[in-house]
Amino acid sequence: MLKLTHVSGAMAALMAVTVLSGCGGGSGSGPVGLPTTTGSDAHTTQAQTPDAQPTLNPVAKARAAAQVATVQAATAAKAKARAKANPADPAAAQAAERADAAVAYWRIITRFNVANAAFGKLSDVRTSQPAIPASFRAAARTFSMAHAREAAELRAYDAWPPSVKPWMDKFIAHKEILAGYHLKMAAAPGWDAWDKGNQQSKLRSAETARLSALIRRGLGLPPPLG
Repeated sequence: MLKLTHVSGAMAALMAVTVLSGCGGGSGSGPVGLPTTTGSDAHTTQAQTPDAQPTLNPVAKARAAAQVATVQAATAAKAKARAKANPADPAAAQAAERADAAVAYWRIITRFNVANAAFGKLSDVRTSQPAIPASFRAAARTFSMAHAREAAELRAYDAWPPSVKPWMDKFIAHKEILAGYHLKMAAAPGWDAWDKGNQQSKLRSAETARLSALIRRGLGLPPPLG
C-alpha cells in the first residue's frame, strides 16, 4: 500500500498520510476529541490535539510516518540542490526554505503523535471512583510535558517561511496554553476541575486544528483527510 514507484513526491506523501489518517482524517481535521463525562459519575479521557491520528496499527502508523519523512527529506535535498545551482533565483531559495521547514515540522509533530497515542490509551477507560485515579493524573502530566516540548521545539526552529510564521507563532502559543491546562488537570482537586480542563482543551484544540491545517498547506504537506 505504501509502494511509491512511479508517483510524485506529493502523491507519495498523500498516500502515506492516507494510511496515517484512516477513515477519520488527520492532523488539523475535526471534530477534535475531548475527554468526556458519561453519565453522572463516569469519566473518561482521550487525545484531543490537532496533530493526533485515529487509532491505527502502531507498526503501520510508524511505517507511514517514516515514509512521509523520507519523501520530505528527498524533496528538501532536491530543492537545496536546485537553489545551490541557481543562487540568483529567489524562488529556488524560497522552495528550499519551505522544504526544510516541512521536514522539521513533520519530525516534531510525529514525535508529539507518539505521546498523543500514549495519552489516547485512556480513551476507553471509565471510572466511577470518587477520586481521580493516579493513572489519569500521570497521563495528564506527561501529556502536558509533550505539549510543552512540542512548543519549545517549534519555537527553536528559526527558519519558518514568512508565509507560515504568523500561523506558527499562534500555534505555539496555543500549545503552551494546552500544556498548562493538562498540568492543572494533573493536579485537579476533583472531577469538576478535571472536566473543566477537558472543556478548555477542546475549545483551544479547535483553534490549533485550524492553524495546523494552514501550516501544512503553507509548507506543501498533504492536507488532513476526512
